[in-house]
Amino acid sequence: MGNCISIDPNHNKASNSVGGHNFILLKNNNDPNTNNATKSNVFKKYKDGTTKKNTEQISLDKADSLRFQIFENPIYPVPSMEENMDRLQLLHYTIRYIWQSNFSSPILDQLKFSGGRVLDIGCGNGTWALEIANDFPKTTVIGLDLKKIPKDQKKTENLAFFEADVLDGLPFEDCTFDLVHIRHLVNAFTSTQWERNVIPEMVRVTKPGGWIEICETDLKFFNDGPTSQKLMSAFRTLNQSQGVMTIITPFIPKFIQATKQTTHIQTMTRDVPIGSWAGNTGLMAIKDTILTFNAAPNLAAILNVSQEKFAELLNEMTDEMDKNRAFYRNFRFYAQKI
Repeated sequence: MGNCISIDPNHNKASNSVGGHNFILLKNNNDPNTNNATKSNVFKKYKDGTTKKNTEQISLDKADSLRFQIFENPIYPVPSMEENMDRLQLLHYTIRYIWQSNFSSPILDQLKFSGGRVLDIGCGNGTWALEIANDFPKTTVIGLDLKKIPKDQKKTENLAFFEADVLDGLPFEDCTFDLVHIRHLVNAFTSTQWERNVIPEMVRVTKPGGWIEICETDLKFFNDGPTSQKLMSAFRTLNQSQGVMTIITPFIPKFIQATKQTTHIQTMTRDVPIGSWAGNTGLMAIKDTILTFNAAPNLAAILNVSQEKFAELLNEMTDEMDKNRAFYRNFRFYAQKI
């Protein structure tokens, strides 16, 4: 995919050239596992009604428009809900629309005019990395994940994907990148891993004067109802059983500061509406939420309900989200390496 590389297990280092930049890759052995998420018929309700519910037909009062960043002429519009998107794409386009950008670190001019190196940790299906590569052709972009990027992902000369686990140490030398980015991995790491592994590694491979950026959401709804609370409580229980801190955002700035290698630590927030009451933006958010809950292993068992009852609960949740105008809060943290 793009400019992929296989690291010789008999050597500690390997080199590769991407977009005119040479990278030294440190040895990193990894055996990724692929999880196949199952889908429920709970989405039929939204698939059937999507074309009748668009942003233009949703009436938001002034307070809602300001709070949820409804844009009349957005740089990044909401895609049609008729498009076939997986969960990661839904989440990507939702967050991109809410922020009207793919990152907040003040490095846009450098990436655009003089170019640089960008690392996306936990790149998933590669959508974010591909957009950065296309938006900034002078910049070299590396996407890194535990598992292989889908073969049908589009290619561009200044983009490459590698398989590696940040918990084993990033397979790059110190001071390699101008921007190191990570997002939506709240339920992938424990708080100890965030503090001792993930953030220190991000800082290590960032150049002095470069930036690290973390985009995360706590496992928490606002303006939700009893069914939504029940489902989220079960989801938190599942994650907590794996050592995950489900409310992580208050600690991220502290973890960044603890490296003692950063300055200008910033925190920004956006509220993300959930449900058809907010048009296509909210529809994408509720679909992403349903896909997340539906793919979570043993969630029905934690709730002590059958799969049929679990599907009913997901439908009840969508009704609650619409009635209460529910939302969740997305955070961006960024800091400059000294």
